[in-house]
Amino acid sequence: MKKAFLFTAVLILLLAGCIRAPNYDGVVQIQTNEIAFLVDMTGDGAVSGSNAEIQRKDIPIPGYFVRTGRFQYQGYWRPTLKVIAVSQAPVRRIWDKGDDTQTVRMVSKESAGFTVPMIINAYIANRESAVKYLSAFRPVSDDSIDWSNIRQRDWSNYVKENAQPLEKALDTVVYTKIMQQLNGLFVRVPILYAEVTSKVFITAVFDGMAASDLTAAVNAATPGDAERIVFDKSVLSLKDWALDTYGITISAMAPGDGVIFDSPEVQSAIDNLAVLSMQERTARQDRITKQEEQRVREVEARTRQIENDIQRNTMDVQMRRQEIENTKVIAAAQAEAIKAGHYPPVPQTLITDTRLGAFGFPGMGNLTGR
Repeated sequence: MKKAFLFTAVLILLLAGCIRAPNYDGVVQIQTNEIAFLVDMTGDGAVSGSNAEIQRKDIPIPGYFVRTGRFQYQGYWRPTLKVIAVSQAPVRRIWDKGDDTQTVRMVSKESAGFTVPMIINAYIANRESAVKYLSAFRPVSDDSIDWSNIRQRDWSNYVKENAQPLEKALDTVVYTKIMQQLNGLFVRVPILYAEVTSKVFITAVFDGMAASDLTAAVNAATPGDAERIVFDKSVLSLKDWALDTYGITISAMAPGDGVIFDSPEVQSAIDNLAVLSMQERTARQDRITKQEEQRVREVEARTRQIENDIQRNTMDVQMRRQEIENTKVIAAAQAEAIKAGHYPPVPQTLITDTRLGAFGFPGMGNLTGR
């Protein structure tokens, strides 16, 4: 009996040594605003590259058994795949006064320093852009994970990695590019005109601009008596560069409120210049208003004169028409009287002008001879 029991116990132990732990697929969830890729981990344990974009949102992660001992049960399961996700959520960066943010600091023609507040909006548009973005901003993978101590139900915490945040890309490569381009522009401009030209420069850097157009735009933004500034090099488009190089779509790049000068004296001078400019504009507007009022008065006076002339001419025409009508009535009455034998009395003094007949009617001879 004892021998049978020992034999059974040994058999159970031997059989147990041949049974490995069951395999359970881990599950990784992909968010609706993410583009995800599967990465093969069955090679040397390192990330070998993106295989395909994932279309589904729940991704099963199969495992393979890594045997560590003589018996079948000695080992552990580890995942065969890894998921890398790229977020498509829009990102906004505000670079202004340097409170925990980047600052876009420039220098003018006189080497005076100032800060240009700026707002940047960006996102990753599609799979092609996500591939470009991953090539430069891959996740920082931890390939030294000890999978023997991680249960399969916890794999989802380790097999999904996110690309480096878009904020980091904007604060590094995009920020550096903007600084390079803007510095090459502001260094040509006097400090007094840094604020009025900042909007021109930001637009030029964002969309790109030919040298001739940039020259025209800058000189149009500065006062007429300012020295003409000529640019001999075109500005490349930042949004095209970011998309082609890193897959980043920059949807907006706009200046903030004015510029911030390093020196209070410069700010005071700018404020005084703004006040003088406002006073000049106000005075010019007052002169224009007075001139317009004078023109209105002149037009109104001329209109009244024309109306009076028209009224007088109308009255003259009406009087002439009435005289003609009266003459017709008298002539008709006289003709009827003559037909009836009622001749008008012969005047004591008749018109003797040979051009007029008796009674003042043309065609009748002089009856009196006087």
